[in-house]
Amino acid sequence: MYVRRTLPHKDIRTIGAFCFVDHYGPSPTAGSGGHPMVVPPHPHIGIQTVSWLLSGTVDHHDTVGSVQRIHPGELNVMTAGNGIAHSE
Repeated sequence: MYVRRTLPHKDIRTIGAFCFVDHYGPSPTAGSGGHPMVVPPHPHIGIQTVSWLLSGTVDHHDTVGSVQRIHPGELNVMTAGNGIAHSE
């Protein structure tokens, strides 16, 4: 999976302690002979993530049993508490 980091970059080092803007993709889908985006479970330790999907779908799963499918044009905000991991 190809990831472009928009922020921070060499001219704008930081806009907050944990603020990153990343662009993922494009990623081939299983139906086109490729592999869908798979990010194994990982913690976020109390920080908040925002996902804004431009195309495709992404499923967020967490260790407390929450599942959220994100579709193009939708915005998903997630706040992970201590000890909670999530995957995409």
